[in-house]
This record gives sequence, C-alpha cells and structure tokens, in this order.
Amino acid sequence: MAIAFDNSTASLEFGAGSTSGTLSYTCSGTNRYLIVVICQSGISVSGITYNGVAMTQLLTSGGTRTSMWGLANPSTGANNIIASVSSGGVPWGFLASSYTGCSITQPDSSNNIDATSPNTVTTNVVASNCWLVCGALSITTGTLTSNRTDRQTFINSSIRRYSLADSNGTVGTGNQSIIWTCSSGANIEPCLISLAPFSAPSNTSNFFNFF
Repeated sequence: MAIAFDNSTASLEFGAGSTSGTLSYTCSGTNRYLIVVICQSGISVSGITYNGVAMTQLLTSGGTRTSMWGLANPSTGANNIIASVSSGGVPWGFLASSYTGCSITQPDSSNNIDATSPNTVTTNVVASNCWLVCGALSITTGTLTSNRTDRQTFINSSIRRYSLADSNGTVGTGNQSIIWTCSSGANIEPCLISLAPFSAPSNTSNFFNFF
C-alpha cells in the first residue's frame, strides 16, 4: 500500500505563559499516521494527545527547539490535538500533517541538526517507498522554505518561522535530504524522519499442508 498525503494544518499562536494548546484536526483513510511538530524554544513539552490518545515523541532538533511527535492509526473524523507544555516566556504553536498507507512502526529513520541557512538535513532511509517528513524552526523575520513540498508555515509575533514539509512522493533508500533555506540567513533547526509504508503480513500457510 502506497503512502498518500491526507491533511495538514497549523495552530493559532498561544501566548507566552500558556501551558496548553488545542487544535481541531481531521484524519481520514486507512493505515493512518499523524505527525505533530511543535516549537519548544523556552518551554518543555510534557505531552501531546489526539482524541485523548497519547502521541509518541519521535525526535528533537539538535538545538532542542523543535520536536516531532507521532501517532499510528489516529481516530478518523474531527478530533482535538492537545499539547501540554511548561510555562514559558515566549509565544508558541504547532503544526500537524497526516498520511495514509503507513506502517504502525515509525519512523523508518530519523535525523536532526542545528546549523545556519541553508541547512541540509539527511537521513539514511531503510525501507522502500518511504516518504520524508520534516519540521523546522527559524528565529527570524525572513522567509523559511524547503526544496520539498511545504505544507504549513506558522509565523508568531516573536519573529519565529515554523514550517512543515514532506517529499510528496516516495524516495529511494540510502541517504535522502531536505534542504531548508532562510532568506535572512538565520539558524534553522529541523527534525527529519522517513515515514515507512504499510506492509501486509505475508500468509505462509498452505491449505494442502493439512493433508
């Protein structure tokens, strides 16, 4: 079963000192996988749920300002993503995207980095027919873009640009990259995973073995 894009959205800004944020999000299709990317500059994330089910933290960026969370087979229909964080001195927000045709075991591979712009983050893809999904944060007034398909960009009042992109199609195995560029040359902190496709279990039983 091939991976396909399902949906994507971004939250509104949550003010400095806010310890919880809620975003209505709709998932559909079969063999679903939901990804949430959250800025944690100046805050720590204690947990994220979707429809009351806890999501799993997949990785954190090299500078620990961005983290990526995942949930296999999230509920279909419109439900709430709720992020719980420590009280911090900066506004914050999060981005979400969902995909169909995914394995319940994720990620296939992952990597993070903290570097200047342009920023190339690479992961060693293991399974065939994976997609790349990447979230990135840049503290800048410039424009943050990738060389892949940009799904969402969140801009808050503290000059932060927070973006989510994917490969919009399968990539080969081995080293695969997403390149982020910030027009101001500011630092970028990305989290990159390869999303593995669903693979039906093989049935090795043979009816005639019973005779």
